[in-house]
Amino acid sequence: MATPHSAKRQRTTSPLAHQSRVLVLSHPNTHHHTGHTSSRDSSGEKPERTMAILTYLAKLYPVSHGLLQPPTPPQVVFDSNPPRAQLRDLWRVHDVEYIGRIIDQTPKCGGRSRHFSPGRAGVKTTFLSPGSTEAILRAAGAVTTAIDTVLASDSNITTAFCVVRPPGHHCGWSGVEPLDTDIDLAQGFCYVNNVMVGAAYAVHEYDTRVAILDFDVHHGNGTEGIMRRLLSTHPPEIPFPLLFISTHQYSPGFYPGTGSPHPSSSPYSRHIINIPLARGTSSAEFRKALKEQALTALRDFAPTLILISAGFDSHAEDHVGDLDLVDEDFQWISMVCKRIQKKIVSVLEGGYLGDTSESCLVRSCAAHIKGLLDEGEDSSKVGS
Repeated sequence: MATPHSAKRQRTTSPLAHQSRVLVLSHPNTHHHTGHTSSRDSSGEKPERTMAILTYLAKLYPVSHGLLQPPTPPQVVFDSNPPRAQLRDLWRVHDVEYIGRIIDQTPKCGGRSRHFSPGRAGVKTTFLSPGSTEAILRAAGAVTTAIDTVLASDSNITTAFCVVRPPGHHCGWSGVEPLDTDIDLAQGFCYVNNVMVGAAYAVHEYDTRVAILDFDVHHGNGTEGIMRRLLSTHPPEIPFPLLFISTHQYSPGFYPGTGSPHPSSSPYSRHIINIPLARGTSSAEFRKALKEQALTALRDFAPTLILISAGFDSHAEDHVGDLDLVDEDFQWISMVCKRIQKKIVSVLEGGYLGDTSESCLVRSCAAHIKGLLDEGEDSSKVGS
C-alpha cells in the first residue's frame, strides 16, 4: 500500500466544514438496490432499514428554521448527495474483473433481480437488481466523501456516520472470502467492501494510519481477507498503515464461520485482531473483552483515522445473532473510539429490524451518534 508522498492530497476545507461536529451521509439512490423478495423477506436487508434510521435521526436533530430563531450550529448535519465513488478507489481493494462483473450483471431498468454470489451458505442473500451498481457506487462514495470532510485540516466536523447500503464487510478481493476454511460461503448482502475502500483511499490520498473496528455480530471475513492480501504484498521496510479489530459471535454453525484469533506467531497477528464472542455474551463481557484485547492495541497503533464497521445486529433484540448487547453499548464503544482518536468515519453494516422508530436498529444508531458526539456516560470513565 506504499505510495509516493508527492501524490498525497492536500487536506482542504469541505463546504460543510464549519457547520457541525458530526456529519451523517446518505444517498436516496442507495434505496434503488432492492435485492430479491426472498432476501428481503428473510433478512430485512431492504431500503426501509436506512430510511427508518434517517427519519429517526432527522427527528432527533432537526434543522432550526424561522426568522425568530437564533442561528445555532447543529450538532449533526445531513448530506444526502455525496458523489459516486471513482472506480479507481474500488480497484485498490477489489479485483478489476470482479468490479466489472458487478457492473455488467446489474439488470437494466425494468429487468428482474439476478442472483450474483456463488456459494451455498446464505445463497439467497446476494442479488443484483436494477439500480444496484448505482447504489454500490453511492455507498462507497459516501465513505470517501466522509473521509475528505473529516480529514480537512480546518474542519470542525471530525466524525461522520455513513447510513448506506448495501453493506460491505463480507466482501473480499474478488467477492467471496472463505479465508482458510472450506466453507462454501456466499457474500452476505455485500458487493463492495465500503470500509476497506475508505481505508485504502485514506492511506493513498492522505498518508494516514487507519484503524478499523468492526462490532457487527458477524465476522468481517471480507475485510480480513483484503487485509491479508495487502499485508502479503506490502514492502517489509515500510510500516503497514492498517489495523483491523473485529468483535463477533463465534459459535458452531454461525455465519461466516471465520474469525478465530491469530496466534502471536502468525504474520497477521500484529494487524488483525479477532475477538470471538460466545453466544449470550453480555454487555459487561463485551466491554471487558474490548478493554483487555483491543483498546491497548488501538492506542499503541496511534491511528490518525478510525473507521468503524457499525453492525448493530449484535443487539440482544436483533434475532440474527445471539449476543446480548444493548443500546448503551454502542454509545460506549463510540465514546471509547472518540477518546483515542477524534477523527472517525463510521459505516453502516448489519442490523435488520429497522422498519419502525421503535426498533433496536434505529435506537442503536441514535446511541452511536450520541457516543460520537461524546455525550452520555461520564467521559472520564470511558475505556477505563
